[in-house]
Amino acid sequence: MKKTLLMMAAALTAWSASAQLYVTGASVKVGDQTQSWDAATALKCAEEGDYYTFQANGEFSMSTVLADWDDGWKTGTYTLNGGWTTTSTSATASLQRVDGNIPAAKAGEYVSYKVKKDLSTIEASFSSEEVKTNFRIHGQILNGSTWETAEMVEKNGKWEYEGDVVAGEFGIKECDPTGGQLVWIGGAATITEANKAYSFVEGSNSTNSLAGTYTIVYDPANQTITFKGEGGPGPEPHPVDTPDHLYVVGAIAGCVWNPATTPELTKAENVFSISDVELTGEANFSFLTSNGEDAWNALRYGAATDSQELEFVDNEATISLVSRTGDVGAIVAAPGKYDMTVTFTTEGVTLKVVKAGEVVVVEDLVLSGDFNSWAVNDRAFLMTRNGSTYTYSMDAIEANTMFKVKTAEDEWTTSWGAEGDPSWTEAQPVAVTPNVAMNAWPGSGCNFLVENALTNVTITFVKSDDASVASTLTVQGQSAIETVEAAAAEAPAQYYNLQGIRVLAPEAGQLYIVNRAGKVSKEIAR
Repeated sequence: MKKTLLMMAAALTAWSASAQLYVTGASVKVGDQTQSWDAATALKCAEEGDYYTFQANGEFSMSTVLADWDDGWKTGTYTLNGGWTTTSTSATASLQRVDGNIPAAKAGEYVSYKVKKDLSTIEASFSSEEVKTNFRIHGQILNGSTWETAEMVEKNGKWEYEGDVVAGEFGIKECDPTGGQLVWIGGAATITEANKAYSFVEGSNSTNSLAGTYTIVYDPANQTITFKGEGGPGPEPHPVDTPDHLYVVGAIAGCVWNPATTPELTKAENVFSISDVELTGEANFSFLTSNGEDAWNALRYGAATDSQELEFVDNEATISLVSRTGDVGAIVAAPGKYDMTVTFTTEGVTLKVVKAGEVVVVEDLVLSGDFNSWAVNDRAFLMTRNGSTYTYSMDAIEANTMFKVKTAEDEWTTSWGAEGDPSWTEAQPVAVTPNVAMNAWPGSGCNFLVENALTNVTITFVKSDDASVASTLTVQGQSAIETVEAAAAEAPAQYYNLQGIRVLAPEAGQLYIVNRAGKVSKEIAR
């Protein structure tokens, strides 16, 4: 047992010695390479004997795992076990396997670090010169939109910024003389009162709810933040970027997914609105900023995920919109009439949809395909309905005929096509097997294909009202060969005497040669 434990310890020591160490931080160097706060592209430390080596200006993070922050980096991080033990030109500390950042052994300059390969200790060496750091405020509170930085002025050991602020997130940066960030200081309680000191520690962002003209005072010794003053009128609201035009496009009555004829919303500053939008069929839609030839290439807005369904509470639904590329980010409702309001703010874009009325769901279905030049509403091909089952019969259908089932409307609002192969990158026709049911889905671009000519055809469509369950389509009919065989089987038998002469009226009890449906035999007439 003792031998086994010694072997395990030796293996663990060998593994630790062979592990790689990676570093990222405010500003880190390994040889000629530099990097800043990105775990996924962290620098691999150099190796010198029993040590890993690198340089860093400001705080940093070390890990044995090269991965993004939440994808593995944190599972291999090491931090100080206690604090630095420093002299005028060096510092040492013990390490422990805990997630977190390591503070600079000396702020304001590049420090050379050596980490023992067993990850037990870290050593630092630096100059004896005093480096004076400064503090700057950084956040949304300076303009209400983007994150910006403003310098603070030192007064009696405290640092001040005087000016207009708005509500938003912020923090304090400790910087080197060039303005490079060394430490991020945040994590204060939400600031709701002026002239009150709030504890301010290293960590995540702080939040301010005040607006107006204030003197912001940061006290490094006590790590507190105070907004001094009465507020005043504050800055003018930051202008919100909005498009010049906004159009709703989708399964809209009279202009299904047609940018050229789709309705435009009315703009009032940062708010766009429209009433009585009639959604039909699949009732999906999104928003365009152009209705010209470049409509699909111009900026557009939709749901964060494609085909996102609206959830209504008291006839209202609200979702966030995002700018889209690739798919349209379709938003899905039920057929009906809706009032829509799109609001642009510094925090994002929101859509409010209010139910304005019901629409009549089209229950009649027609066939559209090669046999009627893909007419959108050919009543000659209206299917007979019995509950959820629809049928249509025709004398014959030619080989290589393609078709779909659709609602009996004067546009392609809702249609059903065949179920394609998930690996296909574009829609393709799917061959039907006569007399075998196959899946049919609304919106599918795959046509049904009858490869061989059929006669006595009946097409049966069973419509599913559950969006997660496929409808089915069956094509029943006879092939040309089956038709010839059936005709032969129905032809009357031919009788011949034993000399091979045809007999039109065979006598009962006599022996004849009989040709019945192509099969020849000797039979006694009855």
